[in-house]
Amino acid sequence: MPDRRQFLTSLGGAAIGSALAFRPAPSGSGKPRTDPPNVFFLSIDDINDWIGVYGGHPQAYTPNLDALAQRSTMFTKAYCSVPLCHPSRIATMTGIRPHNSGVYVAQVGWQEQIPGAVHLADHFRQHGYETLAGGKVYHHTDRFGPPGETWLWDQQLFPPRLEHNPNIDGSLNGIPAVRGFDWGTPQVPIEEYGDEKVVAWCLDRLNEPRTKPFFFAAGIFKPHLPWYAPQEFFDRFPVEDVILPTIIEDDLVDVPRIGRNFVDRYTRTEHIAEHGIWDDAVAAYLATISYADDLVGRLLAGLAASPYADNTIVVVWSDHGFHLGEKLHWEKNALWEEATRIPLFIQVPPSLGGSGIAPGRGQASGRTVELVDLFPTLTDLCGLPTPEQCDGRSLAPLLANPEAEWDRPAVSTWMYKNHSLRTERYRFIQYRDGTEELYDHEVDPLEWTNVAGDPAYAAVRDALVARLPQTNRPVDIDPDLDPETGENLSLKSYPNPSAGPVNIEFVLREPTEVSVTIFSMLGREVRQLADGRSFAPGVRSIPWDGTDDTGARLPGGMYLCVVRTLETHETRRIVLLP
Repeated sequence: MPDRRQFLTSLGGAAIGSALAFRPAPSGSGKPRTDPPNVFFLSIDDINDWIGVYGGHPQAYTPNLDALAQRSTMFTKAYCSVPLCHPSRIATMTGIRPHNSGVYVAQVGWQEQIPGAVHLADHFRQHGYETLAGGKVYHHTDRFGPPGETWLWDQQLFPPRLEHNPNIDGSLNGIPAVRGFDWGTPQVPIEEYGDEKVVAWCLDRLNEPRTKPFFFAAGIFKPHLPWYAPQEFFDRFPVEDVILPTIIEDDLVDVPRIGRNFVDRYTRTEHIAEHGIWDDAVAAYLATISYADDLVGRLLAGLAASPYADNTIVVVWSDHGFHLGEKLHWEKNALWEEATRIPLFIQVPPSLGGSGIAPGRGQASGRTVELVDLFPTLTDLCGLPTPEQCDGRSLAPLLANPEAEWDRPAVSTWMYKNHSLRTERYRFIQYRDGTEELYDHEVDPLEWTNVAGDPAYAAVRDALVARLPQTNRPVDIDPDLDPETGENLSLKSYPNPSAGPVNIEFVLREPTEVSVTIFSMLGREVRQLADGRSFAPGVRSIPWDGTDDTGARLPGGMYLCVVRTLETHETRRIVLLP
């Protein structure tokens, strides 16, 4: 089976160049430079590996990011600290992993949890840099972004969230909106988009004369939901031609309860299956990635045309990955590859010594690195001291030699005491109740087969257990509750017809017609149990024996049972064990 994550080693046809020729100042030396480099720190929200040079999706159109790979070091195994915007960005901007900070979810603010932490931008300002920020750098809500972070920046522009999403309270895709799960082209002038305002503001700042070096953070909001973009980007991806991710319907059978709970947290899968819009959603995500690439291209072109082009470090990163049906999951908030893997590019200018990386001579590193590594990397390259709080490690050795020795797994954490370790070959997940997942990417790049209990992998599993975080800072949040909705995340007890027929119950307050349909996770109808049948009020039920409409036994996996009345509908998940 081909690995859809396999790096395109040709980098778009250009050969991978030789190692960098610069000699950075030793980490923590604090030696000032006579010509301190600038830093342009550019984040793209919610973008996964669906980028041309990463090979995550064959139809991705990202010419500007592909071109960046030709003149930078591209990390093909980079991972976030947390698969959610706010805690991931806090970990990145402080260099502190969540199991040490306690910032696990969006409801925990860094102001309360780690009030004494040194922040990346402020660290640079304390060492003589001007700090600027445009767009989503931390989070986009009042508690976690402006005005809470404005003290970090000498200049800033934070458009309100509504400007990022001109139609945020409506639905453009023709189906009921679920928590911003919408896409299309709002009928507003393009200059009203928040990202457009951010790019215009950043380009103006890049053309201003400065007397001090700068640390400039810019944040592109797309492809964060809702997927709104100008029509030209949607036109590139006709829905009828879109290629869907490869999945298997029994993917969650060998996943522990807590892992299935994370999938159960959102209703996206049910929404996709019930409305038959998987291909529409994939096309919309590809469109907004293409739009984000266009925005990034304008920013990088503006920097290249500015007086600072030859003395600016460029870092392009994402806060986490994104699922579009892989492992029967949507969005982030999980510890698998799609939610935790991120794109990461670092371009080092010639001013740091030697010639740097010439155009057309990019290089790729397959070492496992983390977002918390960026803080010590930038202080290292700029000759600044690195705060003791930083959990990461400078990537400067990998910029000089992408194949340098690097025995360090990447750690990702989702909620309290649930951790994933990613080595170059394996992913190991241990949940807070001790249950585990282990995937061998050499033979299972899509993480379909959990081999945590396989005796052949016992030594691998034991070695990875020893590398798990030893501290887990507690916070006053119930780990079984959805941090956004307060809903209980413990797996609901649905009927399982594996051992024989079961009754699917539903409650009616008045006489009505009821339809009960079983769907596969791909939205394919497999069994019609009731089609507008009349029922009296009360607790009612209908039997199901785990077969399809032909009487054939269904294979093991997860299925959706949709119970509809004339006015309501309820979706339940049923795990049919093989």
